[in-house]
Amino acid sequence: MSVIVRSSPLHGAGVYTTAPFKKGQRVLEYTGPRLTTRESEGMYAENEVTYLFSVNDETPGELAPCYCGAKTCRGTMFCDEEIARHKRILKRRGQRAKASPRRH
Repeated sequence: MSVIVRSSPLHGAGVYTTAPFKKGQRVLEYTGPRLTTRESEGMYAENEVTYLFSVNDETPGELAPCYCGAKTCRGTMFCDEEIARHKRILKRRGQRAKASPRRH
């Protein structure tokens, strides 16, 4: 399947497929450099909207809001599996916090 990156009135640049795809089918995979938070700070300061995704388990961050405006929009660009993964991480983190004695 081919994808096209072109100007988008909603997100600055949009990724579009050239053919329909099946629900749950992976459309593309990011293979660029991985940056630390410090390395990426200010990198896109002049852009109105920029999406930087975390690929570690330190923070799920926000759920990548989508602004497409479609009536059937789920409100996020993350797939269902990624949302479930974030919820599992937060649950485990909460369980560990309850099990750990607090230091004052």
